[in-house]
Amino acid sequence: NWFLEFGAFMLFINTVVGHLGTTALAAFNVVMQLSSVAFMPAFGASSAGAILVGEALGAGHKDHVTKLVKLTGCVTASWMLTVGMSYLLFPEALLRLFQSEQGVTTSEFVTIGTQMLFFGSLWQCFDATSMTLGESLRAAGDTAWPMWARIALAWGFFFPGAWYTVVYLGGGVTMTMSWVLVYVALLAGLLVYRFLMGRWREIQLVEEAVV
Repeated sequence: NWFLEFGAFMLFINTVVGHLGTTALAAFNVVMQLSSVAFMPAFGASSAGAILVGEALGAGHKDHVTKLVKLTGCVTASWMLTVGMSYLLFPEALLRLFQSEQGVTTSEFVTIGTQMLFFGSLWQCFDATSMTLGESLRAAGDTAWPMWARIALAWGFFFPGAWYTVVYLGGGVTMTMSWVLVYVALLAGLLVYRFLMGRWREIQLVEEAVV
């Protein structure tokens, strides 16, 4: 799942973002590094929530799962939105943390990076939703559908669409970052849809005790 999805994203960075030039590529990599500050703790919280979901299902308390998922989502979203707010309030200060050894940060780099951080702040809530539901669905045994949804969205929509509009049609930074935002938002929507369908309720992870 991660290998195939991240493969599309790495190809996007090298062929689509790289097409925008060295400065844009450097700015995007910095934005990804800053995004990891939001992503990694939130992913840890999502994994912890998934453990609680697994325990509830193992104990036969399927009605507790929705409450646990909501709690996990609130924790991850609160953290990611807080970090995202810092992208809006202090973009230049954050970008200058990655300035060159000579202490020079070009105005173009800061301008492009600030624009990218703006989009990064917009996808935080969607990313929190995707992580929370993705991990919870896997904990409930619903593993195949989320995997195929991610792969189909990444390779069938996100990468070819971004490549066509940026490389072929000549789109710029705004178009590039819009594709990332749309991809994360659509993925969150698909996982919300899958969770609300309730297919995970029908999966039997633990066999009933034999009398």
